Amino acid sequence: PPPPPPPPPPGSKGAGASGGTSGGRIAKSWEVIEQFRSLNRRSTMSEVASPRVSRGGSGSGLQGDEGSTPRAGASREMASGAAAVRAELENRSSYMKQILAEREKYSEMLVGLAKQIANVKPKKFEQLELFMVEVEKRLSKLSDERMVLKAEQIAECWPEKRLDAMREAVAKRAEFEKLYKSWDVQGDNWVAKNTIMEEFNQVVEKFDAVRNQIEGQLRDKETFQKKMDSHKLPFDWSLLTKSQHAAVDLAKYSMSMVQTAHEDLTKQNGPEAGGQLYELVENALRFAFRCHQFAGGFDGETTQLFVSLKALLEVPNAT
Repeated sequence: PPPPPPPPPPGSKGAGASGGTSGGRIAKSWEVIEQFRSLNRRSTMSEVASPRVSRGGSGSGLQGDEGSTPRAGASREMASGAAAVRAELENRSSYMKQILAEREKYSEMLVGLAKQIANVKPKKFEQLELFMVEVEKRLSKLSDERMVLKAEQIAECWPEKRLDAMREAVAKRAEFEKLYKSWDVQGDNWVAKNTIMEEFNQVVEKFDAVRNQIEGQLRDKETFQKKMDSHKLPFDWSLLTKSQHAAVDLAKYSMSMVQTAHEDLTKQNGPEAGGQLYELVENALRFAFRCHQFAGGFDGETTQLFVSLKALLEVPNAT
């Protein structure tokens, strides 16, 4: 029989978009849970796991070259090291001149900036982001920020901990954006594979990788929020929640691909052909249930898709 057709390209009918679930509110679906329990009861206890190909080498145990370095080589290294030290001292001299010049030139600006950083009270995270754009623009004028800020008249008023908290907040938000886009099957960074099996494996791999990062952020949420509160800074967690809910779209995307492949094979080669995808259908259901548990539920559309795909396993010719 012919191999399964390639997956539908991102954005085609049936492919979930991580821009937001289209089937409504996400909630725990007891229908999905019961269907999954039925799937487990149907499966045998000796479920065959997909074999993993080991790429481990034979362990050659390479050893380093024997012998000692010639004395001439050692002498050259010592001479080279001394030259490097002299060059470093010379560079330090011009380097420190630059630092001192910048301390004098930017002292007034930095003292004023320190007061702004210490006193700013943004109400929304977007205001904090805009403020930090201006802060970074001014600090980018310095050749070595840390060294310039060590000047006594600047260091005594510089709110280092609050600035670090602001920078951490902006960086964390950027990380959330990256995680969110990682699951966007319609995004420019998603490259569809040539076969449905390869594409399904790609979905599972991306889910596992990003899920671990999201779970890490969730574990850190309380501690980080306390830091933001201590500095009276706002932070927006909504994008992390949206990233978590985007797992629903991955489930929808994978189940739609498998369902479409099953329908196409059945139309082309009869009901028996569709039965060849039994294992893939079951794997898609198990993966979708993992997404359900991680996201905290499904929307109505994804629940119905899960039930429809599960029904394919009940067809007599599916096994």
